Amino acid sequence: MRIQQGCKEKLMPISGHLKELRRRIVIAAAILVLGMAGSLVFVPEILRWLQAPLLMVLPQRSNFVALNPLEGWLVYFKISLACSLFITSPAWLYQLWAFVAPAIERRRRRQLIGMVIFSSALFVCGGLICYYVILPFAFSYFVSILEQTDIVLMPQIRLYLSFTLRILIAFGIIFQVPIVTNLLVRW
Repeated sequence: MRIQQGCKEKLMPISGHLKELRRRIVIAAAILVLGMAGSLVFVPEILRWLQAPLLMVLPQRSNFVALNPLEGWLVYFKISLACSLFITSPAWLYQLWAFVAPAIERRRRRQLIGMVIFSSALFVCGGLICYYVILPFAFSYFVSILEQTDIVLMPQIRLYLSFTLRILIAFGIIFQVPIVTNLLVRW
């Protein structure tokens, strides 16, 4: 990688790259851990928010179940990690950017900054559309099918949370198709 200092370019040895990468990873990990600690306060509200699409269509007095004592802790951990990833994303994405930016031409850097902002907005839009449109419709359909049988739905919180987070992230990724297409066409 070339590093510009004034008018001269200086080549950095591979050990310098590895030290810089290590430093950026440590900073990003510290940011994520601090974000997790800060988000623990909001986990109960976020959990209620994540449960809402299914609770709206379940029969009255239906609840989520936990099958072992550790499950509650795992749910808290998973939610705080997901919150930290979203909330601290500007900070850890900056760390990634700071590591990669010296190797990118100045003209391309400006284009990438705009694409990152647009990509983040599309990711959030995909997750919101999934949460407010797709999940209520899907859960309503699946619960209506079970109403015709003798099967009682007792959703396990850990599995429900894993499914919901995966589907939200999947829709966020699906909404990245315009960005990927643009990159493939332009570059």
